[in-house]
Amino acid sequence: MLGQIYSAKRLYQEGIHYFNKSAEYSKNSIPFEALLYSKPARSNTPYNQLSYLITQYSISYHYSTTLWLHTMKSVQDQQQNYQNSFVGFAPIYNNTATVTPPRIAVGMRSGNTNNYATLIHSEKEVSVVEQLFKHHTLQSQLFLHQEATKKSFKQAISSSKYVLFAGHGFYDKEQPEWSGIVFSPNKDSDKSDVLSVQESYTLRTTVDLLVLSCCESGVGKHIEGEGNLSIVRGFLYAGAKNIVCSLFKVYDKSSSELSQYFFNELTQHSNYATALQMAKKQLIASNTSTPKLWSGLILIGK
Repeated sequence: MLGQIYSAKRLYQEGIHYFNKSAEYSKNSIPFEALLYSKPARSNTPYNQLSYLITQYSISYHYSTTLWLHTMKSVQDQQQNYQNSFVGFAPIYNNTATVTPPRIAVGMRSGNTNNYATLIHSEKEVSVVEQLFKHHTLQSQLFLHQEATKKSFKQAISSSKYVLFAGHGFYDKEQPEWSGIVFSPNKDSDKSDVLSVQESYTLRTTVDLLVLSCCESGVGKHIEGEGNLSIVRGFLYAGAKNIVCSLFKVYDKSSSELSQYFFNELTQHSNYATALQMAKKQLIASNTSTPKLWSGLILIGK
């Protein structure tokens, strides 16, 4: 209990100012892995020397027993016949009419329908992961810039084992069902295309691991006993077995680094939770900044 109180207090005090404390979901946005299992020896202990739970345990989450059983039944019923081992999506957002000049200093993977910053680290993220799979002679494919469309994504999640989306995501407090992830425009439009929470429930997928490396993909209207009604829940009902998502707004550079570490670990660990734990430990060791740089992305599943 002491560690939980201390870590939660520190997270808030040290600058996660973008948590809206009045929002319905804010109480569910502190990840367990950022809590401490022991009190620091001194008050000015560097962040990369704190005793986070993630340094001792691999951690995964799920919304409810009912949804977990639904996922397990889907796994048993599905035929595993993937066309691709890996497919990566990075819209990058520097070629669409809705994009403002790049806000490199901000570097957040979040925006609204009129203002998407260019994500300068997302292309490297998906490209490095693709090369990793090619190195292991596994079939992989990339969709960058204008090719990273919602249509291509829907096709990919129906025929691929691992799918990585590195882009913008957002949570709409006024209309949570229209929250979503943002793709490049269709050919007949100059506006970016959003895959919403509402639409996610209509999809069909057999993807074993979906990584949503974007802001607020795990955020949604909170229902007691069921958790957040985020786009992640829609993907789970659609058939996705495991999903990496974000609990709050995340940074472009650190999300890119964590994703690369994570997929590299997957070549050594069959367990997704262990791979994510190892990736976060690498990011902690390489950076002395606050936990918000590595703790936002969590695993829903096994």
